Amino acid sequence: MAMRSCVGFRVTGIAGHAELFSEAPSRVVVCAVPERAGEVATRASEAGVPVTLLGGSGGDRLVVDGLLDVALAEAVEAWRTTIPMALGSAAVSR
Repeated sequence: MAMRSCVGFRVTGIAGHAELFSEAPSRVVVCAVPERAGEVATRASEAGVPVTLLGGSGGDRLVVDGLLDVALAEAVEAWRTTIPMALGSAAVSR
């Protein structure tokens, strides 16, 4: 979301790199305006869905306390230029 929106974030409560990059099934990140975050968490809990409030969005950096602190512009540049689009398109069309 940060790459597409060009809005940074600050996340807290991530134990380590393994948790940061975990792709365990049934995990999603949900964004809500601050005024509604409590309501979203309450509704999820009432539905039996575990919730962890991770942090917030804003600024020009991607920050995961104690693990990552990088300029958003640097991350966007790497995201856009690391894998050439032509290669990505060819791989998808096969």
